[in-house]
Amino acid sequence: MKRIFSLFFTVFLCTAVFSYDGIMAGQKDLRVIKTAYFDIIFAPGSSDSAHLLSQNADRIYKELAEKIGLLHDFRMPVVISPGQDVLNAYFSFAPFNHIVMYDTAPAERMAVFSETFLMTFTHELTHAVTYNMRNNFWYGVDRVLGDALNPGALTITQAWAEGAAVSFESRFGEGRLNDEYSMQLVKQAKIEKCFPKYAEIQGAKDIFPGSMESYYFGGAFNAWLQQTYGMEKYSRFWYKCINLQTLTYFSCFKAVYGIPIKRAWKDFVDSIEVPAVPADPTDNSWCSSLFTGFPGSADMNKRFSSFESLTSCPSGFAFIDYGEAVYFCEKETAEKITDAENTGYKKPRKLFLHSNAKRIVLSQDGLYMAVSSTSGAGKLPVNRIRIYDMKKRCFFTVKETNLRDAAIIKYGKEYYLAAVKTRSQFASVKIYKLEISSEGKIKEAVPAGEIKTDFGEIVYSPFDAGAGTIAWIYKKGMEFSICGYNLIDDVHYKWALPEDRMVIRNISPCGIDDSGSVCISFSWTKPGTMPRLGFAELSESGASYKLQDGDVSGGVYWPVMVEEGRTVYTGCFYRGSKLLLADTAAMDFKSAAVACTVENKAERTKAAVAVLPSHNAGQQENSAKNEPAGTEKYNPFDYAFRGTLIPIGFVNTYAVNKTGDGLRRVMLPLGLSFITSTPWTSPLWGVSLGYNPLTDSAGIMARIDGGTSTGLFKYMVLAQVEFDNNSYKQTYEMANLSSKIMVGNISYITFSEMFNFFEGRQSLTFIPKNIFKYGSLRNEDTTSRLYVSNSASMSFGNIHKVGAGNYENAGVAFSIYHNLQFSSPVADADFLHKNYQNIGADFTVEIPYLLPIPCDYGMTYNLPLQFNISLFPSRTFFMMAGVSTVLFSKELQWAPDFLPLLYVNRFVVKSYYNGKFYDGRLNSWSFLDTAKHFSNLVAGNAKYYDEVGLRLSLSLTPGIGGLARPMFQFDLSAAVKYRFNCVPNDNAFELEICGVTVF
Repeated sequence: MKRIFSLFFTVFLCTAVFSYDGIMAGQKDLRVIKTAYFDIIFAPGSSDSAHLLSQNADRIYKELAEKIGLLHDFRMPVVISPGQDVLNAYFSFAPFNHIVMYDTAPAERMAVFSETFLMTFTHELTHAVTYNMRNNFWYGVDRVLGDALNPGALTITQAWAEGAAVSFESRFGEGRLNDEYSMQLVKQAKIEKCFPKYAEIQGAKDIFPGSMESYYFGGAFNAWLQQTYGMEKYSRFWYKCINLQTLTYFSCFKAVYGIPIKRAWKDFVDSIEVPAVPADPTDNSWCSSLFTGFPGSADMNKRFSSFESLTSCPSGFAFIDYGEAVYFCEKETAEKITDAENTGYKKPRKLFLHSNAKRIVLSQDGLYMAVSSTSGAGKLPVNRIRIYDMKKRCFFTVKETNLRDAAIIKYGKEYYLAAVKTRSQFASVKIYKLEISSEGKIKEAVPAGEIKTDFGEIVYSPFDAGAGTIAWIYKKGMEFSICGYNLIDDVHYKWALPEDRMVIRNISPCGIDDSGSVCISFSWTKPGTMPRLGFAELSESGASYKLQDGDVSGGVYWPVMVEEGRTVYTGCFYRGSKLLLADTAAMDFKSAAVACTVENKAERTKAAVAVLPSHNAGQQENSAKNEPAGTEKYNPFDYAFRGTLIPIGFVNTYAVNKTGDGLRRVMLPLGLSFITSTPWTSPLWGVSLGYNPLTDSAGIMARIDGGTSTGLFKYMVLAQVEFDNNSYKQTYEMANLSSKIMVGNISYITFSEMFNFFEGRQSLTFIPKNIFKYGSLRNEDTTSRLYVSNSASMSFGNIHKVGAGNYENAGVAFSIYHNLQFSSPVADADFLHKNYQNIGADFTVEIPYLLPIPCDYGMTYNLPLQFNISLFPSRTFFMMAGVSTVLFSKELQWAPDFLPLLYVNRFVVKSYYNGKFYDGRLNSWSFLDTAKHFSNLVAGNAKYYDEVGLRLSLSLTPGIGGLARPMFQFDLSAAVKYRFNCVPNDNAFELEICGVTVF
């Protein structure tokens, strides 16, 4: 047994230490730079970012520690990974303090810092410092038991945590609190008179704007507290919460600030300045709802959604709805426009569905559409580009990854593709020439050049500027401008912006004239404004700007000029977005002009495709090879035994059911558990010792959880051994593996496997009548038993979200599964079969609505439907089927002012009908007799049982500490059930409350 245990422990330890899971999947040759407070661990390709961080991390730490009043210094690892394309980062104190950073260039919405990488680190380090404001007692607990036993998890909600981080990232004039696009949501809530209460932004909301409230509202409130009451009180508030000197954040607030948080929140709301504009933008004479003239389409604006990435061509315009569906609005012929209310466009037509679509851009002639999306098909999420043929309705996929914000460039009869290429904190404009067959089908995208930038400089949103010119938004520090490059003449252009501290987004070309000038529309802000509409005419001589003079509720996002004097745009509101139509001839604009900087790089023949030069042509390629001074090889054993000790045993003792078809368990709670992970949190592994005086047995268990950042591969493996006074008692092992492979735009194939193995003497899992006589749960049955089960399944489906509503899902899924159970010997002699194997199938259909009734925000009454049928789901029934629908749901999204311990999410009324067919107890491989079972069914020999029910449920989320998140949501429910055909010994009528049958 000692050898078995040694092997068992060694295998788990080595697997955990040497597995590069999560964001480090596929990375090799990791390096580390050690500073006074940090171990900066980085993968090849992130050496520049690691070097920058190593020069600044300690300084930032000291500044934050002094500002907040940190009592005890600490050090921790910071992991930098270049493998993931979507900018993000996180801090976690479980199982030990660590920060993980995704080393990639920011998208447009996060263009809020002059040095994005350092300020992202500052944001995460604020979490680390605030959560480590421990007094001497809790610091001692930390030293002995580990970082994860942090009392702040019981008091600090997401709004306080993210609010502090956002306020500190913004204290020097940058960050989200100084970005008008970010703050528009806060202003919008006040304009619409639907500002949330302080208890409603803590992280429990599970619909739009969801967790964004914690960042924007929480950040603004935290900054206001610091400016109004000073840092001393703010630090004392955090100190009391982190050291559990109060039970809730609202009682702590009253103790520190001397006033209820409700009053402080009101003062904060009153301090927010908003423009005096109508809450409904259509109250302006120049604005109207886009869908006014679209029969049957009014629900698209009525229900609110997430409309984005508008793009136009001469025949119409397109947009993305909820990141999945791409629609096209085709221009109506003049003779069919019969009244003034008609928009001049046909009803929106769905072109295709595409998961995680981020941006679409139509070519000048409307023949092709570049689709930028984030793919989760590999080990890590990566950005990809596909081109949609509008006539043939098919896709061409660009092989290269790490590409985003693509646009089609047309010059003469040639087509090019321009996209933003990201590598670490480098961004460039990558250009391809599209080879197109005589039938118009794209055959290949051939690299034609690359315009590179220096470290930290960002490019966004390339677009066709006409005459063979590619243009894009360029950001250096916090200065934005528009840059361009002529493919044919090898000329670089730069157009400055006319306003100081002006930010520009969502550029779209409006038209190109014969002189080579291009007109563009865009969204823009400057300090103190809402997002506004802008136009510019760009030429070699300069840029003429027309900027909207005044704000509008909802702001202006993704504007596209659909014809002279008419612009379609997205307005973003507190509950979602709408598509709106602007009559620009009735709007007020101010004009400005700037000169154009022209730089000729070289003389080239106009017939050639330029191979683009760059001042720093070698810098990006060599960045992975330039290793910062002071680096050393990463040693995984430095962190293998750094984790958290928990004075509880998580080991269970098991027993086989009498029928031999499952396991029961009882916990061995007295013990000690150790949990640790890699510095990037995956894999997570642990060892636990447990003892139960009633069973008088002890066990040791090891478990490891890991996998890829995507659903490509996930695993959990557990193994344990139990002993009692007779030495070895039992062993239990379990493995759970799963994989999800994306196929096409929205379809997927999933594989799963769950294996269980038990061998040994059993434990009692119930309290016997003679417990007081014998004083233990020791089982008198000393028979050694063996139990093995395995469930393997494969499924194919395309079920996906089709809207912002909680029940707006659509698609089908089909799965086939194999179940195996083996038990020997079986305790109950009435059951002769010691083993059982069978193959089953399951088919599911989800329909987002049955009735064509437009839904107001937060309301569902159009009968979303789910249908399911299963063959051989168990050993008792050979077929089960069910249908359910939501009769009514109402989004409440509310928390009380007094004792906001619970957040109310929604009220739902569901109905369902289930039926199942019984044809005698099934034997192994019953699926081979499927025809016989259905013959019995047709002949009326199969017994039928059914149930109809009505269920009312109220969804609630705790409002306390780290529990204030949708993942901890639970339901209070009541159900009335009636069975026309009862299973024997069941009642025909049943009332159930919160899972408990009343009668």
